Amino acid sequence: MGEILEQTIDDEEKFFIEYTVDDGDDWTSDIALVKANPNIDISVAADFLRSRQKEAIQNAREQGRFKTKHLNLWVQSRSAAFNIQRWNSGYDPTLDIADFAGRKARLGLDLASEVDIAALELVIEDDDGGFVEFGKYYLPEEKVSDPKNSHYHAWQAAGEIIVTDGARIDFGRIEDDILALAEIFPNLEVGFDPYQANYLATRLSDRGISCVKFPQQVATMSPAMKRLDALILSGKMRHKHSPSSPMTWMISNVVAKIDAKDNIYPRKEREENKIDGPVALIMAIGRAMDGAAVQESVYETRGILTF
Repeated sequence: MGEILEQTIDDEEKFFIEYTVDDGDDWTSDIALVKANPNIDISVAADFLRSRQKEAIQNAREQGRFKTKHLNLWVQSRSAAFNIQRWNSGYDPTLDIADFAGRKARLGLDLASEVDIAALELVIEDDDGGFVEFGKYYLPEEKVSDPKNSHYHAWQAAGEIIVTDGARIDFGRIEDDILALAEIFPNLEVGFDPYQANYLATRLSDRGISCVKFPQQVATMSPAMKRLDALILSGKMRHKHSPSSPMTWMISNVVAKIDAKDNIYPRKEREENKIDGPVALIMAIGRAMDGAAVQESVYETRGILTF
């Protein structure tokens, strides 16, 4: 059927009709249900569809299933971890990192690949109990110049990705960018996975930057991923990523792997669906959570009592 729709083959014995929403329609509206379900309240109850729609609005992991089964839409991920509409509502192009200079900042690093996307994510708590986020994404020139990666070309032209020379990412450029951030945020803390970034963390530590191990394991990632989901849903994650940006694309690629104990872990359905930015963001949020839980030692304020 796909080849017929793409007009690569002709078959006049087959007839196909599809009811779905139009570009620009709000999938959360009643009109979307009517457009995609012409037999509404005949073969399928309107109340049933509204119930499924409400579940999808409240739970990002239900959105892909709802859109596929009830709106006849193609989606990138059938079990998306994050609500992309709520993520987009946090888009604020007026954010300026300089406005937050001097505040406590946490940075997450995902350096899983030397030949594809590497990401750093910076989060700063704002005055409303939420966070503002700034990210940088690095790719080697050889990967960007591959014709099949045309989406990278537009992001490079827009200055939304940083392209380093050669076939591998220049980790020295990432180190320089972190050192520059440390000038803006003297109390910068870097969360890193020792399996990926031990060498870079050692170099940063030698320059006086606080580096804390954050293994990419279920025990560390699950609470932070749930916290990020809650921040996005509550509108407390502000960022500068437009709906067409690389970070928004990566957010839409994240699939939640759920185990028997309701722990979650970020996954992707296909190799080309990159999620490095969100993984780094989860790590940064995780460090912010741990930092908030740390209480000042009484010995720091009153010293040791002797009797």
